[in-house]
Amino acid sequence: MDLRNLRALDVRQYADSRFATGCSAHSVKGEVSILRRVLNSLVENGALERNPVPRIMASVAESARAHPDPNRAESREAWTPEEAWCLLEFAKRHEPQWYPILMFYFQTGARLGEGLALRWDSVDLFGRNIHIRRAVAAGEEGEPKWGKQRHVPISDDLLGVLKWLARKRRLSEPWKSPELVFLSCPFSEFDRVLQHCALGCSALKNPQGALAVGMSAINTDVRHADCVPTACPNGHATAA
Repeated sequence: MDLRNLRALDVRQYADSRFATGCSAHSVKGEVSILRRVLNSLVENGALERNPVPRIMASVAESARAHPDPNRAESREAWTPEEAWCLLEFAKRHEPQWYPILMFYFQTGARLGEGLALRWDSVDLFGRNIHIRRAVAAGEEGEPKWGKQRHVPISDDLLGVLKWLARKRRLSEPWKSPELVFLSCPFSEFDRVLQHCALGCSALKNPQGALAVGMSAINTDVRHADCVPTACPNGHATAA
């Protein structure tokens, strides 16, 4: 098909056909998202005068509503503080290399790609805030979703973990370093790690439902210092 002739109806019909074969909404959105990036790239390079389907994901959302998944996990709005504490404790014991980045997600509500792209020069340990300005999506680093940069505060617990990481990496002035903050945390392993921790956490009565929520929809009470563990993976206290 000539992409110049692509219409919202074409996208809707494609999504309908994929849902009819049993594909999940996550998979269909991922597939159409690739097409969206291709269209935007063609516009930027001058190959297309304009994006023929500017609201392409809306067509997918309409199709998803028309094809509800009967096996979808129970709806949830957020993780509870007890669930987050339990998962972090489990990760500290069984997935210690992932403990710092999981703490980061629970404490900030950042998106997955934003944590994977976080660099030390965006972390202000003295002012206690993090500048979210990059994100990883489809294996490429770029701006955060919708291009929205922002600052998020650093809690006491997260501050301890970040200082511990800086000492471990021997960074005397980490805010000057362009290195990634969270190493040894490949995107391809994240689902496995999160599922392992969720299934191993006795506080989660509905692990699959919790996983469906994602890391960015977390009860704000979780970000209080008394709701999360305060030890680093090696068991040392996180106090500065």
